[in-house]
Amino acid sequence: MKERGFSLVELIIALGVSAVVLAMAVGVFQRQERSYAVQNEITERQQNVRVALDMLTRDLRMAGYATGFQANPAVDLDGDGANDSVIINAVDNIGPAADDVADGTDVVTIVYGRLPHELRSGPPATASAEYVQGTNIVLASCDLDGDGFDDLTDAGGVPAMPLGVVYDLSKGAAFRVTARAGNTLTVSPNLGNWPVGAYVCPLNVVRYWIDNENTQGAQDALDPVMPRLMRQNLGRDLGPETVAENITDLQLQYGLDRNHDGQIDADGWVNDFTVATDRPQDAVAVRVWVMGRNPTPRPGYVDQVAAGTTMGNVAVGAAPLYARQILETEVRLRNRR
Repeated sequence: MKERGFSLVELIIALGVSAVVLAMAVGVFQRQERSYAVQNEITERQQNVRVALDMLTRDLRMAGYATGFQANPAVDLDGDGANDSVIINAVDNIGPAADDVADGTDVVTIVYGRLPHELRSGPPATASAEYVQGTNIVLASCDLDGDGFDDLTDAGGVPAMPLGVVYDLSKGAAFRVTARAGNTLTVSPNLGNWPVGAYVCPLNVVRYWIDNENTQGAQDALDPVMPRLMRQNLGRDLGPETVAENITDLQLQYGLDRNHDGQIDADGWVNDFTVATDRPQDAVAVRVWVMGRNPTPRPGYVDQVAAGTTMGNVAVGAAPLYARQILETEVRLRNRR
């Protein structure tokens, strides 16, 4: 019996068919891999936007806690000699400048108290006395929450909570700590006299902004075009922290009830408080828009945000190669008085 192998033609045909099958398999694998990568990026984008919106709205809901009892609530929060609101401070569509904020985005600083401590006694000064008198606040202990740690200084003995408020549920006065000796704080301005039962409360001063992509050092060296939503608690002298990456825009509007009738005025939605009649203490609601994008530019992306879409008083421009998403919410300010 004569044995015979494959002919050259048969081998060429077999190799051709195998190459076609292999190419199809590779193509399917590549498409699935791209689809998987895109889905992961979409999930990451959605999660980043939600995290950014959630953290910001939680701080907004606290705005004015322990600080909203003042008729004209203001104190110098940043040491520049000018008074700032102790409820909300707003900057609308910041312009080009040598700062850490992305151009055209909003900045908001939210102020609220924490660890309210009730004054249990009054003058004269004794070992257990606690009182507020003029420019002095005397406390029995600076461990305000009873956890065994000093809540008014950091490891170096410098006031870590330089800002505070004293209030008694009918009125309040914000202050800045200028010096400290033991449990005695020297403050500015003069607070007058406060009775037993009043509360002393350190302040959180929380600032949110979109990073201008040039302040993160080694991180930016890896990805120099990654915008971030940043948060910093100025009231505790803490450094900035990243809330979420690939957040490209933040816009806010503030709903005012100037006549205190329980309703937002017909012309009550404002972008900041630069007009004298637009006061932070009249704000009863805040609208927030946060826009995020996929981390990687890809040809063929379908952008969910059309050019011209509005975020507050801003029309969004086009962003080729990126898929973006906007989340919007309205927050009621529950601590307004």
